Amino acid sequence: MASSPCSKVKYRVFLSATVVGQRQRSWSHETKKRNLGEFHPGTLTSMANLATIYQGQKRWKEAEKLALRVIELRQNALGPEHPDTVNTQAELVVSYSHQRRWAEAEQLQLQVLEMRKRTLGPEHPEVMKSQDALAVINAEQGVLDEVGEM
Repeated sequence: MASSPCSKVKYRVFLSATVVGQRQRSWSHETKKRNLGEFHPGTLTSMANLATIYQGQKRWKEAEKLALRVIELRQNALGPEHPDTVNTQAELVVSYSHQRRWAEAEQLQLQVLEMRKRTLGPEHPEVMKSQDALAVINAEQGVLDEVGEM
């Protein structure tokens, strides 16, 4: 089925906006890093956002590398159980999963789940999302028995 000229134009506009948005975020990240320093919360947020953009572009290795750096900096600046640190770890799980690195994804997702249980309580929606993510990782590995034990 051929696509209409209108849909092709919309797609090109979408791609252009995506590229421009990435350049602006990358520029924003570099500017914040230079002006505010690498440990500033605004810089760390820009870095995490850029890692998410890389994921959206299926640039898993670049997303992973940046997320690892953000985790390191956030652990030093905010602590290992700060919600921003844990959220970045959860994003790293996504990169691992898309690269089919299930053992690493599972190990990190278990850490995310435990930290969220401790800091947010067992009934919090983020804990439930973490359990769901772990179930998906286990299903991908064919370990469905572990899902019922959570």
